[in-house]
Amino acid sequence: DMACHKALCEKFQAKAIQQQEAAQALGGGQQMEAIQSTESSYGSTCSSQGRTNSLMKESRDDRMLLVEVVVHAADLSAQGMIKRVAYVFGRNVLTEFHLQYLKEHDIGCQLSAFMKDLHLPLGQAKAQISFIDFVLIPLFSILRDCFPSLGEPARRMEERMAEIDFDQ
Repeated sequence: DMACHKALCEKFQAKAIQQQEAAQALGGGQQMEAIQSTESSYGSTCSSQGRTNSLMKESRDDRMLLVEVVVHAADLSAQGMIKRVAYVFGRNVLTEFHLQYLKEHDIGCQLSAFMKDLHLPLGQAKAQISFIDFVLIPLFSILRDCFPSLGEPARRMEERMAEIDFDQ
């Protein structure tokens, strides 16, 4: 859900800003013991201009934020799986979205525009490329800095961009 994704992103960004302000108040010289990651540009709501974000293990809020981000990333991680799994999972999600779009149409509620034409190969390809490019790659670029073992799934996500066939 994009609202959830945006909320987590904004929360992570707010944490970075809060820490930068705290560091400036302390003269900028003190470093907290923490899990650290350098954020990169992350859409219009999460551009961090290269600030370093630190999560303090002693902070319950920081631990909860880390759990939320990790669970959210796991929920979105199918495109980082091996090709066969990524494609089956992706097609199933797109089929589910298409059926939801049809149901929205049938009951007369507002249509989710991004779900339109997901039964067509071109619509599927556009949706997958947008999802990978605007959601997955920025998210996993940040997480890969904290968790180097995510390098392989992040690389696979980037490969998916070149593999997507607009005619299938």
